[in-house]
Amino acid sequence: MGDIQRQQVLQGMKAVSAIYPVTYSTPLSLGRLREVTMTLLYNSKTSIQIVVMIGSLLLGNLPFR
Repeated sequence: MGDIQRQQVLQGMKAVSAIYPVTYSTPLSLGRLREVTMTLLYNSKTSIQIVVMIGSLLLGNLPFR
């Protein structure tokens, strides 16, 4: 594992942030429902809780030494 630079982390976060609206809107545009488990994952959370959850998932998967 090499050193992780801040720029790489920011690029990854931007990529995830860009992909999420696309994956959310695709089923809607096709007239399909979202996956049930993913819908349930966000249903009972506030916006702040969702941001914290996604942030912790992103940070939890970084390979720190």
